[in-house]
Amino acid sequence: MTRTLLVDLDNTLLHNENAVFIPALVRAFARFASDLINPEELPAMFLLGTQAMIENRRPDRLLIEVLEEDFASRSGHSKEVLRERVTTFYTDVFPGLKELTAPVPEALDFVREAEKRNYSVALSTNPLYPRNAIEQRLEWAGLNKDRFRPEVITSFEDFHFTKPSPAYFAEILARLNWPESEVIVIGDDPVLDIEPAGLFGVRSFEVRLNHANGDTVQSTRMAGKGGLMDFFPWLDRTNGSPSATEYETPAALQAVLRSTPAAIDSLLRNASGSMLDYRYDENEWNIT
Repeated sequence: MTRTLLVDLDNTLLHNENAVFIPALVRAFARFASDLINPEELPAMFLLGTQAMIENRRPDRLLIEVLEEDFASRSGHSKEVLRERVTTFYTDVFPGLKELTAPVPEALDFVREAEKRNYSVALSTNPLYPRNAIEQRLEWAGLNKDRFRPEVITSFEDFHFTKPSPAYFAEILARLNWPESEVIVIGDDPVLDIEPAGLFGVRSFEVRLNHANGDTVQSTRMAGKGGLMDFFPWLDRTNGSPSATEYETPAALQAVLRSTPAAIDSLLRNASGSMLDYRYDENEWNIT
């Protein structure tokens, strides 16, 4: 496998303007949870809960745990009650927001070209949503499970860090067993996608959905810009053969150190007793 692509979702594979979508999402949840939380208080609570997830630096706390703890402390309701309500909202109400989004026509061609080149692809959408909501947005983009099966999908149920922290990208790579292939970040946001990629020491491509294919704005060794399908010509033009990414900048080293215990935390959460007790040789250590 020659390259690993960390690909954003909103405004990269799916037209979804946050300035419209997020307020509509908050209003819908405020109505749905009005018996638990004063609708006038919920927007501020939603913002503070999101900020708490973004600011999390603890590798032993999943983002959903951070959000539930923040919501519970502000609402006076138990985490269990809030989790049930959030789960039901994203199952029953969230689908109604589809009309605020639109597919990116090139998204399926992009996925197929990556598969044709045998690239590994992770969906590096900011993990501020549950997996259910992310899979729905993939469906809205025309990328159902039959068409697109990313090796990692980042959601708040199983990730510890968010964009723009470089530790977020390191956590993805840890889930991919630290691929030796070149890593490239692809996304639309200079602050959330492109700048952290630079800090992490990997190349990036800034997607501009309003640019027609072939209208590449910028093309350099470390970063490019253009329409979604401009990525492959830029890649071929700027680097003939892939090379392994070396994580040697201070920011990259800090991200690796922070993400390692987070990845171990995820592994242990899902490990069975037999896995924890297993010894590959009777004279060797097991995990516990």
